[in-house]
Amino acid sequence: MAEREDDRIVPQKRRAAWPWIRRGLAFALLLGVLVVAGISSLMKELQVCEELLATVGTQPLVESCRSLRMTDPLILVGLLAALALGLPDFSRIEIPGLLNLERRFEAQEQRQAELQREVHDLSIRISQQVSQRTMIHNMPIVSPGEDLGAIRKGLEEKAQEFLDEPE
Repeated sequence: MAEREDDRIVPQKRRAAWPWIRRGLAFALLLGVLVVAGISSLMKELQVCEELLATVGTQPLVESCRSLRMTDPLILVGLLAALALGLPDFSRIEIPGLLNLERRFEAQEQRQAELQREVHDLSIRISQQVSQRTMIHNMPIVSPGEDLGAIRKGLEEKAQEFLDEPE
């Protein structure tokens, strides 16, 4: 028994640690992107270079290098990855005029629990009505010449059996 209890406790600890690991990765990734963008002006390996047509001089092409910008793929991928890692921590995201997302898990869970209770209650009521209608339709029809005392006794026995049955 103790092993099973320990098995149940360990996954909860792992689940509790996951948000902190995710937040740490998002922060480290964001910090890394900022550092790479900041030092890209100092290091030629991190700069984006392109060849341009020369307007002056004898060479037709000139290499022009610049530091990383927000629109460069390396920076965009890093920022989007950090955003994706940090997204579960936000309860509301809003871009005025474009997007408004809000988390309402607790309210949704309560509504779903209420609906489940209503469906269960409705199911019980329907089954009760069906059983009552079945009892009414299964009542014997008395034909002329039958002994009414025997019929009454049979009905009382069936009613007693029905009342004695557990629900």
